[in-house]
Amino acid sequence: MERITPYSVEKCLDVIPNRYEVALIAAQRARELKREGVSMYRTEALKEVAAGYLDQSYILKEENDIKRAKAEADSKLHNSKQSKGSRKN
Repeated sequence: MERITPYSVEKCLDVIPNRYEVALIAAQRARELKREGVSMYRTEALKEVAAGYLDQSYILKEENDIKRAKAEADSKLHNSKQSKGSRKN
């Protein structure tokens, strides 16, 4: 079982002074680590934040990736609807 203590979060606050941002960054990284099959993904995510490997720009990068993926999906959907509509004529 992983041990996440207030102390581990306190170490992260030395790098990122806002607890909310620490939570966002660590949660996003933990999801990635879990998909990769890392067993103690929460602890590893907090360690990476505390070591300074991740910062506020990490969230922005992820948000941009998500927006880009949604835009591509919407574009594909829009194009498929147009092509289906043109077939009816």
